[in-house]
Amino acid sequence: MLARYLDEDPSEIELREGTHGKPALADLSSPLRFNLSHSGDLALVAVTQGREVGVDIQKIKPRRDLAFYKAWTRREAIVKCAGTGLLAPPPPGPVAVTTLDAGSEYAAALAIAGDEPLSLRLFRLDD
Repeated sequence: MLARYLDEDPSEIELREGTHGKPALADLSSPLRFNLSHSGDLALVAVTQGREVGVDIQKIKPRRDLAFYKAWTRREAIVKCAGTGLLAPPPPGPVAVTTLDAGSEYAAALAIAGDEPLSLRLFRLDD
């Protein structure tokens, strides 16, 4: 997916890992930012230009309330956007968070840095 956005051979793309495990391109001059999460049978990937992004998806366990998972995925997406740990304070700058529809068995959220409005294009890859 990153290769398509960068118009490069996938084998030529180098990644690095932030302090708290957030993946990034090794080429720090690139404006491309991305994040990913997976749970159960689903994966969620977000790619942006010049804005930090974080995503989270969780398979809902029958014993837990859906509201718990919605809150958890929103918090996790914010933390991943900021590239910090769960115990860190919220990021200092504005972060827009939205809940995503991943079906009735999953909760998902996306967080993006900045105060500009979100413009989402959603794609689903099915077998």
